[in-house]
Amino acid sequence: MKIGIIGKGRMGIDMFLYLLNYNCELVLICRKEDDVKVINADVEKILLKKKKRGLLSEEDYKIHRQLFTVSTKYEELRNCNLVIETVIEDLAVKQELIAKVEEIVSDECIISSNTSSLNLELVFKNCRLKHRCMGLHFFYPIKCTSFVEISLTKDTDRAYVNQVVDLMKNVDKESLVVQDEGCLVMTKIINTIVSYSYLIYQEGYLSIKQLDSLIKNEVMMFGPFEIVDSTGLYIILACLKNFDLKSRRYDNLYENFYSKLLKVYEKGYIGGATGKGLVFFESEEAQDRNNLNNLSESELDIYQAKCVKRLQSMLLNEVAYLLNSKIVKDIKLPLVIQEILGLRKSLVEMYNDMGKGTIEKTLADDFITYNMELFKKEDFSIFEDLINN
Repeated sequence: MKIGIIGKGRMGIDMFLYLLNYNCELVLICRKEDDVKVINADVEKILLKKKKRGLLSEEDYKIHRQLFTVSTKYEELRNCNLVIETVIEDLAVKQELIAKVEEIVSDECIISSNTSSLNLELVFKNCRLKHRCMGLHFFYPIKCTSFVEISLTKDTDRAYVNQVVDLMKNVDKESLVVQDEGCLVMTKIINTIVSYSYLIYQEGYLSIKQLDSLIKNEVMMFGPFEIVDSTGLYIILACLKNFDLKSRRYDNLYENFYSKLLKVYEKGYIGGATGKGLVFFESEEAQDRNNLNNLSESELDIYQAKCVKRLQSMLLNEVAYLLNSKIVKDIKLPLVIQEILGLRKSLVEMYNDMGKGTIEKTLADDFITYNMELFKKEDFSIFEDLINN
């Protein structure tokens, strides 16, 4: 299968280098000729290094050099079987780009978007052949994750989905297939965790660094605000804006965090490569440590333990909701969440360790405090079944 990748950002380049390891025939489209020269030189260095280390024979080295094309010309995509766009999260930009692709590729070529936030119905709105379009979201860092998320539109033909699922298996990726409200489910889960963490932060008992560190040490591999800052505030804002900020289930959860993040972004704290985002603003500029509610050492220990249980209970409840309501029908969802979030415990272990009673009591307390449907207890049979199996 010949695969075209559009965009030479972090995700596009990582996707390109990852697929090259599997002898895929690739076309990478960039905007500038200077980018073409740089990428060609960088890939050549990588291949030479592999050959020097004995990871590539001379024959394999020559084959790899013939497998890829880096170009500014969209015409190079003409014979591709699959095209993946990875450009900026801007609807108009993606629509224009996809229209250009559709004019060039064959009617059987699968056109996909790596978007993490945009409504796919809108991304592919102007396509002539919508049945071959879908979301194909790789998780970063690509070489360290074993799942991709395939999001279907109402027009996506399952035959094309099956082709992509088979391709992903050939490059050691399992597919989480979602559609309708379940599209981009992992982005939504991450944003729910981040927004809820900010809600806890606003209670005023922990600094933003303390809370980030607590969650990183006890719940998952990355602190929620570390995720925000490393991803870049612009991207997180785009994700939140493109979701339903006033959804009844989440009430003002997203809207509250979006408003705060927008103010920080407008003050010039944009995160990403700058290293200065939400955490820097709250700790250095707002000096949140000076405004904390006072707790004794023992009270603080109890509060921190409760925060961990609250976050775990919310996550378990949200997963149960997604599966029980059939928003996500793929039972692999708990495994995907565990890997992508880097959970310290699997969801089944969390449920088993806390117990149903503690989870329900924790959710009930948050429901009383915040009156959000997010905290209405779900049927946890799904976790009971997973434990028994």
